[in-house]
Amino acid sequence: MKGIEGTTLGRYELHRRVAQGSTSEVYLGFDRRVKRRVAIKVLYGSNEPFVRRFEREALAIGALSHNHILPLYDFGEQSPWYYLVMPFIEGGTLRDYLYHRERLPLDEAGSYLYQIASALQYAHDHDILHRDVKPSNILLRPDGYAYLADFGLAKAKIEADAYNHSSATVGTPEYMAPEQSNGISDYRSDIYALGIILYQMLTGRVPLAQRHQSASP
Repeated sequence: MKGIEGTTLGRYELHRRVAQGSTSEVYLGFDRRVKRRVAIKVLYGSNEPFVRRFEREALAIGALSHNHILPLYDFGEQSPWYYLVMPFIEGGTLRDYLYHRERLPLDEAGSYLYQIASALQYAHDHDILHRDVKPSNILLRPDGYAYLADFGLAKAKIEADAYNHSSATVGTPEYMAPEQSNGISDYRSDIYALGIILYQMLTGRVPLAQRHQSASP
């Protein structure tokens, strides 16, 4: 997907691309109505089942209110793009942070663990699963405050694939519980992924890294 810096989506100006993934791009943007900087995630493609299911899921996630769950400000469509609007977090992702530091001190790792675990517990108490807990979905402020992001995307993808009779697995292999490869997940799958992240924060690697590297073409 070619960068779309300078584009205006609804009332949001896209200033610069700050991240790119397999299904989306994230831009630093500006909300012209309330005069604030925002993060705008632009979804690839126009898979109608995925977009409509995510829209319904986004409404459910919007009802969650927790200090460590990144809130969703808005969701919109401007052909050919679909987009989500969230707070812009200055510090980047835990993935970026670990790339530069590798191992974290025990107290720092414990702080991130506590913050994200509290977010997951709150979501699970409200019957919401994440399904793709990983460092790139954890956003950090410079002061060490953490947010769990991207609730709803995995569930929407799973349901859209089922609609399209696809057998694609949703998730990131290094952080997936074994049963997720068979399309089975519940709150324990999120906890498993969080355990992998703790291991990575303390050791500088994921426990199954060698297996996944050896399986790569």
